[in-house]
Amino acid sequence: MGELTRTTPLAVRRSIRQSVQEALSGHGFRYEAARQAFVRDRAVDLRDRISLPTDFHVDRNVVVGTVNLAVHCIADAGASTGSGGTHQRPRWKTLTWNIGYLMPQRQWMEWEFPLDEDIHPRAAQLVATIVEVALPWLDQVDPLESGAGDRPRSVPPGFASLRRAGLRRGGTAGSRNTATEVA
Repeated sequence: MGELTRTTPLAVRRSIRQSVQEALSGHGFRYEAARQAFVRDRAVDLRDRISLPTDFHVDRNVVVGTVNLAVHCIADAGASTGSGGTHQRPRWKTLTWNIGYLMPQRQWMEWEFPLDEDIHPRAAQLVATIVEVALPWLDQVDPLESGAGDRPRSVPPGFASLRRAGLRRGGTAGSRNTATEVA
């Protein structure tokens, strides 16, 4: 008599991460365990990040995960010293976006991975969504997009086209998408 094999939430997370890593490594991404995210440096002042936050719902015996995208851009790359000649860390501007808002339904999107089912078909669907939706979106952010000279901007170069697509500083009403400035 066949016995149903059951996996652990940690094994599910590792399997998802491995599937995504195989797909993203050819696009210049590396996995950073400390950030639990896939990171790609496209320029000195521009960094892409794809994170896969997951949660285990013990009552339903399922791992729920989503895909969040972030673009980090140095806001004041030219200002390396402060008053008195002290070195200041560059300020980064960050845009974060859930992948579901880039899709036709324009709403939060997550995947469920039941522990008692084969996760590979759903993991393949998640990977395909990243490759077909997330990568083209990340690639469209152009740090050299025209701006107003060297003066500070409320949105970093290249983010203007994303604002036209519906983002307002601080995120859209009722969403978890944000544009923030980090010193």
